[in-house]
Amino acid sequence: MPAGVFEMGDRRVESAPVDVHLPDAVHRCLIHGVIDALVRLDAGGYALIDLAAAGRRPDEVPLYARQLHAAAYALEHPAAGTSALGPVTCLGLLVFEPEKFAREAGGLGVLTGGLSWIEVPRDDRVLFGFLAEVLAVLERPEPPGGAPLCDWCVYRDASRRTGL
Repeated sequence: MPAGVFEMGDRRVESAPVDVHLPDAVHRCLIHGVIDALVRLDAGGYALIDLAAAGRRPDEVPLYARQLHAAAYALEHPAAGTSALGPVTCLGLLVFEPEKFAREAGGLGVLTGGLSWIEVPRDDRVLFGFLAEVLAVLERPEPPGGAPLCDWCVYRDASRRTGL
């Protein structure tokens, strides 16, 4: 993890309106969220960090990457009346993996374990591509059909057939 000083944690962020370009239209949306931690980097700029209290599987990292990219964009392009923070030059997950709990004198407890840093490369094209996909689906008059092996799609189709 790059060197720096924790500036803030657990803060709500909201972006100014975001123009998302689709092949046949331009749509607007807002980004809302909560950040876990923002670090002012010694080398300049900021790191946006998601804190996790358990191991992360590699297939989960893209989900956190979307969240981190959206929050970084919102920090750099905030809603009216809010000051921008940036540039956000580093994104990542700081993962704490608990291993041992010990009781100490005075009724205190200590939880120890490993820390690992998973850096997420910054690529705003990925964020805008994802927003374009989501907005294209939301603009449809009907929801898209599901995938045959998708648990959610099977549940949705069964509930439509049964009315539950």
